[in-house]
Amino acid sequence: MKYVTPYQYAKLCGVSSQAIYSRISKGLVEKVQIPDPTGSLKDYIDIEKYPPERIRKEKK
Repeated sequence: MKYVTPYQYAKLCGVSSQAIYSRISKGLVEKVQIPDPTGSLKDYIDIEKYPPERIRKEKK
């Protein structure tokens, strides 16, 4: 498994970090929390499970 931060994931997808947090809240992407060396939890996204892609909004 390879993990990246939501900010790094946004860069890979070519979208804003806000768009990634929107995907997380909609359930399109799951985040995992992993402790960093200081012991605080940090959010990461598994890019093997969720390969980076640009999701376009459908026009109505």
